[in-house]
Amino acid sequence: MSAPYIDLGIYSVKETGQTGWGGAVGNGVTDDTIAIQNTITYVETNAPGSVVWFPPGNYIISDTLLVSTSDTTLYGEGLATIQWPLNPILDADMLQINGADRVTIDGLTIEYQGNTTIFSCIQVLGNPDQLVIRNTECNNGRAGIYVSDGCTALSIYDCTINTEAANVYAALYLDSTSSAHDVNEANIVNLRCGNGGAAQNTVGYGVLMGSCQAVHMVNCRFIFYNIGIAMQPGATGNCFNHKFDCCTSDVNGTNSFNVAPTADAQVYNVTFSNCWLGGSSSQGVYIPPVPSGSVVAGLNFSNCGFIHCAGAGIYLSGGSGITVTGGVCHSDGLSNVIINGLVSGVTISGCSLAQSSTYGGPAATIGVTLEGGCSDVRIDSCDLTGTTGWTALKATGSSVGANVVVTNCNGYNVPASTLTNTIPISGNLFSATDGVLTIGGAPIYYYGPVVVYVGASVSTIVVSGNTTGLTSGSIPLAPGENMKTTYTTAPVHFAVIGV
Repeated sequence: MSAPYIDLGIYSVKETGQTGWGGAVGNGVTDDTIAIQNTITYVETNAPGSVVWFPPGNYIISDTLLVSTSDTTLYGEGLATIQWPLNPILDADMLQINGADRVTIDGLTIEYQGNTTIFSCIQVLGNPDQLVIRNTECNNGRAGIYVSDGCTALSIYDCTINTEAANVYAALYLDSTSSAHDVNEANIVNLRCGNGGAAQNTVGYGVLMGSCQAVHMVNCRFIFYNIGIAMQPGATGNCFNHKFDCCTSDVNGTNSFNVAPTADAQVYNVTFSNCWLGGSSSQGVYIPPVPSGSVVAGLNFSNCGFIHCAGAGIYLSGGSGITVTGGVCHSDGLSNVIINGLVSGVTISGCSLAQSSTYGGPAATIGVTLEGGCSDVRIDSCDLTGTTGWTALKATGSSVGANVVVTNCNGYNVPASTLTNTIPISGNLFSATDGVLTIGGAPIYYYGPVVVYVGASVSTIVVSGNTTGLTSGSIPLAPGENMKTTYTTAPVHFAVIGV
């Protein structure tokens, strides 16, 4: 293209013979910073709404490029690369979009090749509206795309981020440093993020989400990070109404998905569908204890894979209203699922929690571990089958709360000789002494329970030494009473209901 294309609103950064714009060389040697910035500024001032065109070439820069006027498009054709080969400016950003609405970045490679002081390839400031980034590649910054001050209606399509800096922070960082606005409504499709090299693949985040809402990711992947997908809003921040469809978080680091709000922050109404959340050195999904004043609630996982994790596939130490429907959770660690701490309102249904070494690692020896005060847990229609040394459901640690229900699970209650402190064991003693129901001597449920067996072949039910003559139904236990049940066929439904 040459000067006549100006009539079409297209301004080439390589254009020659112009006053105040053009003149870039793009030969990989000449510093084109001034020529590129002059072209952007000229278009913003004299031809708003026009296109700044980058013909094929390697454009060297040595300072941040700034887009600050609405309706500006930066378009790269072919192998158009903006490259910063050496950066003496600590934590600089290569391209900055500041307060400009309806900006489009299309077809560019933005790449840093110097030391490790570049912060982001693209930084977004000033809470712009309708920003589009597509067919763009960001390489080697500590962050690929950093939305640091809010954005409304953000669209990222068919982009790649390679963060290979040793001190990488996040491939995609969505946050707001201002309490006045968040990242609001983002559609992110076919985003590919990777952190290569053995020295780097246990640092940083694939996507780090702070104060943001209504982010929808489709067919995105985050490979070889410490944490693949993280939701960590700061104090009083809110992170909510997010959807992930057909996404992959396969990390060599700590967690594939992590929720960790600070005090007085909230994370809620988050849905994962048909996603892979595995491959971590610790847990696939990890929710730590929720700080005082904070909320983690309404997390939903549908037909997801929590596989090949060195720790638990799902580890819940906080939160409420968490649902897992369908999918597979096969851990290489001790237990496929751990529900720990003050967790309430967990439902796992139709999920394979069986013992499996499908991906070559060691198979877990426990299907589900309940410990430390969890309550209102329902496990329904899951596969809990296992072989030697397998425990389908295990209760450990301190008191477990009321309303823990297991129904219609294959492999639950294998012969008692293979179980340790599981629920229930044929011939095991239940007691409600001092208002606490216990199993095998360990406090398990709070007082006032009703123990329910359905679908078992029960031989005897003895309450406080007295044979009841019952072989099915609901048996209430008052404080001070205990119960022993023996059966030849394990129940398909077992629950302790009460508060």
